Amino acid sequence: MNLEDEVKLEAELGFECPRFDIDPTIARVELRPVKHTVTIYFDLPDGQLSVSGLALRFRFIVDANTNDNVDLLKNLRGHQIGEWAMKSGGTSVENDGVIAISRDEFEIEGEFFQIPDRMVEMFSQLQGARESLVIIAGLEARRTTTNVIGDSGSLVAVDDDVVDVIAGPALGHRFREIELELLSDSGRAIRSKIVGDLIACGARYSTVGSKLERALLV
Repeated sequence: MNLEDEVKLEAELGFECPRFDIDPTIARVELRPVKHTVTIYFDLPDGQLSVSGLALRFRFIVDANTNDNVDLLKNLRGHQIGEWAMKSGGTSVENDGVIAISRDEFEIEGEFFQIPDRMVEMFSQLQGARESLVIIAGLEARRTTTNVIGDSGSLVAVDDDVVDVIAGPALGHRFREIELELLSDSGRAIRSKIVGDLIACGARYSTVGSKLERALLV
């Protein structure tokens, strides 16, 4: 179980991220290749996971050149390898001049529709319920990650996502979300500065708690 510490921002689709003006004696900036992913969210028929404040998802990487209009859900197979994750609803915490969401997260590699035994053992809601899971939402995202690295390692990851809802009540909706995850306590001041720069350029704090919530909006 990991404790995730993220600042979530939203922006217009045409938003241009500013260049991160970071003192090179403190850290360097590394831009990673665009990652194209599909994320599928599940719940039990009675909505028990949502009621418990949990979100279950399966995410896998697809070819970066895949066309946006490909029906990715229909092409899924049971043996598709990806990452399963269970996340709690989280709480908002104001620290270092920014508002971050802190929540528990458990991640493990596995196959589509085959929840790993370890995850079932950790979450009682899943015991005996593997076959009854239903898809409640699907997202297709293109992510650009900027990693801020200091002498001791990674400090902050800035994930800039353009997301399409491919299943769920908000089917067809497209949105932009920027997440700033704290990877080391020594990166707090740098993250606060980047958040300030982004907001000054037109980004704003997210009006919803998660991507799943956006997919479920009618």
